[in-house]
Amino acid sequence: MKIKGIKILTVFLLLLSGCTIRLAPFRVKIYPKRGRYYVVRKGDTLCKISRRYRVSVEVIKRANHLRSDRIYVGQRLFIPKKTRAKKAVVKRAKEKKEIEVAKVEKKSSIIKAEKGDFLWPAKGKIVRKFGEGNDGIDILLSPATKIIASKKGKVNFCGSTKAYGMTIIIDHQDGYYTIYAHEIKALVEKEEKVVQGATIARIENKEETFLHFEIRRGTEPVDPLTYLP
Repeated sequence: MKIKGIKILTVFLLLLSGCTIRLAPFRVKIYPKRGRYYVVRKGDTLCKISRRYRVSVEVIKRANHLRSDRIYVGQRLFIPKKTRAKKAVVKRAKEKKEIEVAKVEKKSSIIKAEKGDFLWPAKGKIVRKFGEGNDGIDILLSPATKIIASKKGKVNFCGSTKAYGMTIIIDHQDGYYTIYAHEIKALVEKEEKVVQGATIARIENKEETFLHFEIRRGTEPVDPLTYLP
């Protein structure tokens, strides 16, 4: 299988950023993508987060399509920030240097996957499904829960990202990739080969939190529920 190596970190990070929770919008307004993501912790309120980042509660709610002030532990909120275009370009260039990226198969070499080819990375309640701005599914897990490789492959990336926190990307060498992210502790290293079902990480948080899981066909996110048994 011929693999065309191209640097796609920016693509992955931009696509991964779609994990923000988006409920039905109550006001139509387009916000710039400049800003940062914040993971809600115990004791947080929208007012506290608003004061911390000097952004109004209404701006945060509209940016995340929230219809109320209710938030929960583990929720990822996008905090808009007015940033000059020049600074944004410099930031993206810096992120490219910070993290090495995966190699992507040419679309013509992608092998068709069927339901059941992938395993659940962990057992838990799905708190966010695919779609409406989410490129994967979020599974609520207990502290210390083990996370397994959904399919055999090679660890293409293992490290911390500003958008997702700790992130593991496995290249299944058939045109498909799986992504495991959020508050996890990696138990594998880059370039390491893993078999299907091998433990690759565990929940690091001492409280109940979620695992963000994606299946990608090349760089295109697909609904994991159509592939999981």
